[in-house]
Amino acid sequence: MSVIHNLLEVLQDRSHGSLYIAKNALRLAKLALERGENPQHVFSLFKKRSEMAILVNLERLASKALSKGRDATHIVDRLTLELSKSELEFLNNARSFFKDSRVLTMSDSEQLRALFYEVKFERVYVLKSEPGGEGENLHHHLSQKGVSATLLPDLALFHALRKCDCAIVGSDSVTPRFFVNKLGTKTLAELATLLKKPLYVCTLSWKTLPRVTKKRLFESVPNSRCAAFVSDTGVHKKDVYEKLRQRLSEVELALFKP
Repeated sequence: MSVIHNLLEVLQDRSHGSLYIAKNALRLAKLALERGENPQHVFSLFKKRSEMAILVNLERLASKALSKGRDATHIVDRLTLELSKSELEFLNNARSFFKDSRVLTMSDSEQLRALFYEVKFERVYVLKSEPGGEGENLHHHLSQKGVSATLLPDLALFHALRKCDCAIVGSDSVTPRFFVNKLGTKTLAELATLLKKPLYVCTLSWKTLPRVTKKRLFESVPNSRCAAFVSDTGVHKKDVYEKLRQRLSEVELALFKP
């Protein structure tokens, strides 16, 4: 089985989040380049998931660096390094920011898992997140790591949120006006407003796009519904998109350093 075939399989993954897919796509892209595959073709494959902001940004930066004469494997190494730095910076910011005891979350993502492994909440309530049941995956992984987590049916949302300090969700993408996440996030946001519970969105600068193509079972939520966005660039309550996008500009400059 060819590396390109494996890369395409990763890009067609419908069960994992965009960060997981992006990291594995970069790993396989480097392997494909080392085996002599055409760099332009390899990077163009990332566009097959145009609804995933991370992949769109990786392809854009890689293609631009390639057009400027940068070595293809150097590009992948640099992008992998910068993405890893973003993950660590997010965790550092999250560790300093979150002081809550009981939190409610939904769906599943590598970023949420990392957060709940790192920040010791008293209890994490996880909605099952139908259709798809991704919350079951998150609950399983948290329990395996010794995190105090409780799996709840989606219909328990109102009752669970009442006894929590806040709600925490991930994001597939962030635009100037809204963020995109799993179906059900908008209902959670509305109830959080009603119950005066803060809703925090965990994201990365890599997930920003001026506009996005929403995929099935995902929905947009106004940025104004969120108490704050916790990211690799800090904790932001306003001008979120602009502050996150600035980080990508810095990554772009780093790609062209000797």
